[in-house]
Amino acid sequence: MGSNLIVEYLLKTYPNIASGGLEPPLARAVTRPDHHWEDSKVLATLETMTDSIMNLRQMKMSGLESDQVAYLRRQRDRIDLCLD
Repeated sequence: MGSNLIVEYLLKTYPNIASGGLEPPLARAVTRPDHHWEDSKVLATLETMTDSIMNLRQMKMSGLESDQVAYLRRQRDRIDLCLD
């Protein structure tokens, strides 16, 4: 969740910086003020799942399958838990 904290810090520290383009301005925060903890939990879950997916992909590119390594099986199980 480190990258989310950096984004939230920048949005709160520099709230009046416009995107400069024709697109809508940036959100004021990563989470909704009235749902901060719920949104933070969803973001943390998504980041955890993404980390696990990237671990599996990198190992597969190196020739390892998730059935061959206990750590990769746990990563695969973690993805399933995040989706639940």
